[in-house]
Amino acid sequence: MTRMMATVKSPQEAEVASVAGADIIDVEHPEHGIFGVLSETALRAVRDAVGEEAAMCATAGAVPDGNRLAVVAHRVAAAGIQYLKVPLLAAPESQSILGSARQFPGNLQLIAILFADLEADFEMLELAPAAGFRGAILDTADKRGGRLPEYAEMAQLHAFIQRCGRVGLFSGLGGGLEAPDVVRLLALNPGLLRFRRALCRGRDRTRPIEPELVRRIRRLVPQVRDIRAREEEPSESQSEAATDRVFVHDLILPVRIGAYSREQGSPQRVRFAVDACVTRLPRPVRDMHDIFSYDIITDTIRLLIEGGHQMLLEALAENIAAKLLAYPRVMRVTVQLEKLDMGAGVVGVALERTRPASSGDRS
Repeated sequence: MTRMMATVKSPQEAEVASVAGADIIDVEHPEHGIFGVLSETALRAVRDAVGEEAAMCATAGAVPDGNRLAVVAHRVAAAGIQYLKVPLLAAPESQSILGSARQFPGNLQLIAILFADLEADFEMLELAPAAGFRGAILDTADKRGGRLPEYAEMAQLHAFIQRCGRVGLFSGLGGGLEAPDVVRLLALNPGLLRFRRALCRGRDRTRPIEPELVRRIRRLVPQVRDIRAREEEPSESQSEAATDRVFVHDLILPVRIGAYSREQGSPQRVRFAVDACVTRLPRPVRDMHDIFSYDIITDTIRLLIEGGHQMLLEALAENIAAKLLAYPRVMRVTVQLEKLDMGAGVVGVALERTRPASSGDRS
């Protein structure tokens, strides 16, 4: 299950985030973000505001070597904080940090921070578990810049999450995330999503976070009770719910596809048309939580074609349909794929697949 991490800069903001339901309270310097370290006194003040039971995280800042990091780590642990974010930047400094992490307090869980806008080196993830790290977050260093998905394709984010899982790290994503990003990123099953801008009025991260904006994001990142409530909702076979159509048409992408040897070298243009018939909620749409986003369709397509050479157009169409039918609200999918570079005319395949009546809802 994905947890929500809310980044705060004061005890007052920490209390707002905690009351609104954030899973982890993340404390950073108000001006310097992930590179600014707070004093032990300031960290204790935030801890006192949210209570001893709340999960909290602090940042180690832009530390030059492992010895300096050890000082910060003991300060954070003394303030009663469970997690410490450690930026991993250039290779020599990061190797020093990875080599010294085992001397840190045993009750402190280290989270490596890699930066998509600074050409993150995923190879460092291989060394992190042995150095005592428990997780890794892919973030952005320039907090005035764009969102994480503008620096990394969905396939790259998926690869990061998969690699974390293979080496035994929990994964996280952050960096200017907005509400529409949440539904797309949840499909990748990260361990946590980190927010600051989306919690502030006007997406100005220097302004205080606001309760309603925190609650808005909290609604989008499902908690255990939300998942259980969805599982108890009546299925289509039980409720005869009305449906809407969400579609993506005329999406043309280069795809490595084909069974003939002449098709093995270069990608071919393929045109995608996908329609998903989704159940309509018995209430007006309030936010992203209530919709089935067309981004899910385009992300599904891109993730599949980034997975390697596709032998058959028919198999690719089947996989697209199967991935979309795994979403509980999707009742029926039609997929049409056309190869556009086959000479005269257009060739392709069209299929329709329906959720089996006995499948029920799946999360």
